[in-house]
Amino acid sequence: MALFSGFDVKTFGLIPNSQESFHTTSGARVLYLRMTKHCSNSITRTRWDEAAADYELGHKHAVQIARELGVSPATVSREFKRRGCIKASRIAETFAAIEARLDAEAEARARSKVVRDEARTRALSALVDELMDVIEAAGENGDLTTANPDIARIDRALQIAMR
Repeated sequence: MALFSGFDVKTFGLIPNSQESFHTTSGARVLYLRMTKHCSNSITRTRWDEAAADYELGHKHAVQIARELGVSPATVSREFKRRGCIKASRIAETFAAIEARLDAEAEARARSKVVRDEARTRALSALVDELMDVIEAAGENGDLTTANPDIARIDRALQIAMR
């Protein structure tokens, strides 16, 4: 018994027609409280379906699911047995999804590389064209030494572009 606002508190099963009852027993005032039917965790069918899918796909094991749902592992085991769930029975679906994602990522990287390579090729081609124009212009003037500063600048740009 515990002391509660001047009353001895006793908890019993259902007390008809009231949530609380006051009784006098041998001169002491006693507060009888109704025990509430405490349903600690009401798990929806949808949530069980999601948990079963995670279990069958191999994403989670029963102890993890029990922890997330706030129930015991035995409860999860019973529910999965009732549903006929087999651990990692749909693992092939998980592998297929991972494989598809990896393929998509590899394809995206390959496309990105092609775009970068095309841009680099265009830049190198433009530098070579500029070099040829400088050499032709110097050849028309009859003195290639006038093109040396431009050739050196284009050579540095080509070396950088080739890295």
